[in-house]
Amino acid sequence: MTESTALASLDPEMVRPEAVDRDALGEALSATKNRRRTHAAKLTATLAAKDPSFVEPLVPTIASVLGDERVVVNRELSSALASIAAESADSVTPAIAPLLELLSDDVPLVRSVAAIPVRALAVEDPTLFVGHADQLLDVVERDVSDPTAGFDAAPLEDPEVFELHQSISQDEERRQFVARTVAAMVLEEVTAIEPESVAEHVDPLLSLLNDDDAAVVGAVANCIASLTRADVAGVSDAATALSDQLLTWEHDDAIRAQLLRALGYVGDSEAIPAVRTVATDEDAPPELRTLAAETEDWLREQSE
Repeated sequence: MTESTALASLDPEMVRPEAVDRDALGEALSATKNRRRTHAAKLTATLAAKDPSFVEPLVPTIASVLGDERVVVNRELSSALASIAAESADSVTPAIAPLLELLSDDVPLVRSVAAIPVRALAVEDPTLFVGHADQLLDVVERDVSDPTAGFDAAPLEDPEVFELHQSISQDEERRQFVARTVAAMVLEEVTAIEPESVAEHVDPLLSLLNDDDAAVVGAVANCIASLTRADVAGVSDAATALSDQLLTWEHDDAIRAQLLRALGYVGDSEAIPAVRTVATDEDAPPELRTLAAETEDWLREQSE
């Protein structure tokens, strides 16, 4: 029995490391036949969950396979990388760029499964993503789309079909939001660690302040605060965008607090009217009004 034949006989749910030839598994991951490649990916995910160190030497091969035409291959290999990342984040470095590419994949499911190891890596060691601000920003800038757009069936005509499309739409949009949220979170970490690596992206960051996603707006506000603390050029124009969002944001007060803090770091007196609006808003929580009042005082001091 050849190694490839022996590998094909293994059950992905029951496989154990001692039963697998790792070199043969690596070859199978790069196989031209979809069925063989898919089976190898499933074996890899199970093995990584049981013994990450066994699969760790295959990370370069896994990285080269990411972006496969088959969703299941990307799903299983992303799962494997998440398991390895929890054990040894540094060993997953070769897969960082391919994983971030998957966060922008055309298939929302692929984006959401890629977000799992990306988030795990960011928790373990966010410095791994320094130098990847452009890829992260590409993910955050990508609009959330509705895969059922154009479906115009009326709810009363065929309620079951209508509910099915509604469910699909919600699931697919949620998966896209997951990818954007993770990318925004990692971008925030990268900016805090090495602001200069994000310096050339100030303009697109300011544009993202107009987003409707709380996770994105909050992360971008914190990015601007980090860039300002580092005296990065171009952030002085942030006061207008921050003020506009502060006045129009209605979703939650935590984001308004982040916007206020960012305005405090920017230190532009032009923001005083917007900040005062929050400070005198009787419907705002006391803590938020206090923060706004303190920010206004600080901005006035900076302008003197």
